[in-house]
Amino acid sequence: MLDGAPASPPAPIQWLLRMVMKKRMTTKTLSPGFRLTRKAAVLIPDETTPQAGLLLLHNATERVRSTTQRARHPVFGACTCEDWDAFHFRHCEMHMSFIIPEA
Repeated sequence: MLDGAPASPPAPIQWLLRMVMKKRMTTKTLSPGFRLTRKAAVLIPDETTPQAGLLLLHNATERVRSTTQRARHPVFGACTCEDWDAFHFRHCEMHMSFIIPEA
């Protein structure tokens, strides 16, 4: 997402989400359960091993740390670097909550 998303929802949906969700999505823990449409299935990454996933995560976090350049958010449009990071950190927090350590 640092380089931008391949698609955006229709403008009326973007406006509604901007008005209703932007503050919540940058300050509160996100709830799981949103279902992607078939069209948005291209956003789902391929499966990977835990080791490869950790390397991808490490590379992504290093890249975010190394630049303040951020693409337009597909829903919220132009954001400050702080808002962009806050949303993506909250998004990551939600996904990371599914990780269960091996016993």
